[in-house]
Order: sequence, then C-alpha cells, then structure tokens
Amino acid sequence: LPHFTHGFSCFHFSSIPPEEATKTANCLPLASIFDCLNNTNVEQVDLACEVLTLCMSHLNIGNTLNRYSVPIERALQHPYSSVKIMALNEINRNFEIGGRTSYFDGEQFLINCIIQCIADEDLEVAKIASDIICRISTSIDYVQRIFSGDTLEKLHQSMQTNEIVRMRFNELFIKMSINSEQTMYFLKSNGYYPKLSSLRCCYSSNFSNFIKYVLAQTRTYIISVSTCL
Repeated sequence: LPHFTHGFSCFHFSSIPPEEATKTANCLPLASIFDCLNNTNVEQVDLACEVLTLCMSHLNIGNTLNRYSVPIERALQHPYSSVKIMALNEINRNFEIGGRTSYFDGEQFLINCIIQCIADEDLEVAKIASDIICRISTSIDYVQRIFSGDTLEKLHQSMQTNEIVRMRFNELFIKMSINSEQTMYFLKSNGYYPKLSSLRCCYSSNFSNFIKYVLAQTRTYIISVSTCL
C-alpha cells in the first residue's frame, strides 16, 4: 500500500470531528488505494478494502460515484468477493442515504457490473447487487435502461449462468413488480414477468415458501397503496 496508508486501519475517524474526518477523506488520493486492489496478496487487498471503506464512509453522498466510478466498476469485476462487497456496500450507502437514482445517470457500465454481480458465486455479493437493482427500478426510466442495449445483453448473459442464477433474477423481477405497478406492466408486456409454472421447476421443494413470500410482499404493497388513497 502507499506509504500514507501504513497503520491507517488503526486510525479512528470517530475520534475526530465529522467535518475534519470528511476533509481528511477528501484529501487522500483514494485512486492510488484502489490501485492496490490489483494484487494477489490477500492481506494487502483486505487492508486496501478496509482503508477504502473507512475513507468513503466519510465522503459526501454522491461524491464516490462522481469521483471514483471507474475504480468502483473495476472493483465489481475483481476476483475476490470482499472487494466486490466493499464496492457494492458503498454504492448502497450512496443510494440508501441519498435516495436519488440520479447518482446513476451516465453510469450505464456501472449498472452492467452490478447486474453481473447477481450471477456471482458468492451469495452475499449476489444479494447486495440484487437489492441495488431493485431500488433503482423504482424509477421506470431506469427499468427501461436495464432492459435495453448492452445492459439487456448483460442481463441475458447473466441469467444463462445456471438455474440458481435464473431463479435469482426471477425473484428480482417479482420484487421489482411489487415496488411499482408501472414496472410490473412493463415486465409483463416484455415477457420478463416469470410464470408460476416455470418458477415451480426452479424452486421445487422451496416453491411453497417462495409463494408465501410473494403473497406477503404483495399484501404489504396493497396495504401501502390503500393507505395513500
């Protein structure tokens, strides 16, 4: 790691005022630390992840995606799950706190990388990636972006990985539909809303549990809509 990061994992941002922590994080050349992820030394990669997580947690919302979108995209394609999780968690932080899909404007390749992570062998990576896409899909504009061009191609490629991955995407499509009626009609009209008969083959013995989950989520959606009427 660069010399300025030695012993940095022991540095506690919580011990200094938030303003100073943010200023420190903004002054550090995080791009150089991202470069340290390109290494086969597991200890160095883990240390780089730790430092990046600490620093990025003190950046202003949207700052990470604006300044480090390319390094984050590379992190999402890293062979180590810990690196992907670090990058996905930071994307999630930006979206959860900021709550704005506009952070992803012009970041189509980033969305492609997130979609590819849904097909990852590591279930934690896949789950975080799926949650991010589900949140993005509350905007019909982003749903249409996901199902067009290179992103649609990546989605199809990822779905063909195996039956387990296909099952993940089926579940994602249902969650997307529950979040938005407009999205549900879009998926149905384009043939992406999974049929229960096909889901039965994928879920086999777990099918009844899956249906219970869908029904529970549907009830929640109906109740939330009713309260707004």
